[in-house]
Amino acid sequence: MHYNFTLYPEGLKKLQETGLDKRIQKALKKHDRKLTCPSRISDSEAILENLEELKEEGYFKTMPFNFKEDFGNDVYQDHHQGLINLASNPSTKNWEIITPAGRILEPIAIEDDFPIISGYYASITLNPAEFWDFKKFGFKSLSDFFGTIGTFTEMQDKSYFNKRDYSWKSKEGERLFITKVGGSEHGDFRLSKTDITPYKTFDPLFNEVSYRPETQEDARWVSASHSIEPYLLAALLRYAEQEKISSDILKNPLDFIAEIKKGDSFLGPFGDAGDWGPGGPRFAFIHFAEDIPRLDSEGKIDNRLVNTIPCYASNDGYGIFIGPNHEFVFSYIPERKNRDAVYPSEKNLSIPPQDLDHFIRGLFIQCKNGLGRTSLNQMVQSMNYYFSDEYQRDMKEYRTLVNKSP
Repeated sequence: MHYNFTLYPEGLKKLQETGLDKRIQKALKKHDRKLTCPSRISDSEAILENLEELKEEGYFKTMPFNFKEDFGNDVYQDHHQGLINLASNPSTKNWEIITPAGRILEPIAIEDDFPIISGYYASITLNPAEFWDFKKFGFKSLSDFFGTIGTFTEMQDKSYFNKRDYSWKSKEGERLFITKVGGSEHGDFRLSKTDITPYKTFDPLFNEVSYRPETQEDARWVSASHSIEPYLLAALLRYAEQEKISSDILKNPLDFIAEIKKGDSFLGPFGDAGDWGPGGPRFAFIHFAEDIPRLDSEGKIDNRLVNTIPCYASNDGYGIFIGPNHEFVFSYIPERKNRDAVYPSEKNLSIPPQDLDHFIRGLFIQCKNGLGRTSLNQMVQSMNYYFSDEYQRDMKEYRTLVNKSP
């Protein structure tokens, strides 16, 4: 099952070169436009109803029939018949994604896929006269034309709900990723990292296209509990110190704090009073006072002491480690009890050392935009505490107590 889609640079470039990107954005602002969730599409009958809607609006009246002369193939009839077949037997159709690790067959998610594949979302922007003319806009097929416009349309519409997230793109080897720091509707911490590499992709109609669904293999998530942002900041600062990672933010923390405090900041609906209580941020830093355990190439740890952050609405947690390439690693731990386990890399979310500043900035932006339950003021106090004499005294006192314990 999938929900989101990835648009490849090739498809985005065509939209930008033809001005379709701006037309889509303009069309989405109209109050009388089609909804991007036209109905709960769950069976072939609902699919045919959407095709019938396009027919009633005149989109099939403009379907060309001199396709052999113009294009050499019965492309339009094939596409329309393919949709009928798709409606009749959706469970037999798959996306095919070719990756270096092998071929992925992703089952069709009819509710999310059909409005994109059929041209329903494209009809939000395109009028009947241009609906079928994919070559005019530089596309290689009708499927790629409809799908690229539909994917961009859906991405723009969904961005309304997560526009306050902080995100960045990065490259690891030949793979491209987008990482996002945000929060849930209840103010719980959310971190995601998604593979957006433009792998060769064939849609359920067997056409090569410039977009693909986001699969389970693509995305990694940290769905943590609320109010853990200061603990993550403490962990990142301990990580930077332990691994001696270069950071522009940590070289000039006062400049960063001054920058991040500019403009408005918000306390989310589930936020606290926006200030620390007794004890201040020291407990977060004591939680990560010891060296962070290191994973080897097999996912085994060099230390039984595993610091965790709580998982949302469960007794599970995420262990925090340093990977074999100096990356900052989250690994899901059921019930936070198993400390001697192997933490396999295919289930982990890792942040490479060169992305440290992005992650720190993302934590502050998340709090500034009121997406969690931690205030920007608490994060600023946490950062100031780390660079203070008080922090040095507290750590010295902690280590004295630890060394005295039996």
